[in-house]
Amino acid sequence: MTAALGLAEQGYEVHLVEKESELGGNLRHLYTTLDGKDVQAFLEELRGRVSRHPRIHIHTQALITDFPAMWATSRRPSWSGREC
Repeated sequence: MTAALGLAEQGYEVHLVEKESELGGNLRHLYTTLDGKDVQAFLEELRGRVSRHPRIHIHTQALITDFPAMWATSRRPSWSGREC
């Protein structure tokens, strides 16, 4: 998500493809850092920034099914799943 935000803030369109039903990966299972910081609060803030960004398109419960070698110059990759 951090990389997606970085690219989107530089002006790129980003398609974030997630196989699970929600974003967050392993952070969804952590609650505090070793120094006591709230991981879930950080995750919620990050999810919010990603979901509100106009250049980020989120696809959950999705798998990439086709990724042509020259996709950047010819066509986009394909995926199955839903767009949020």
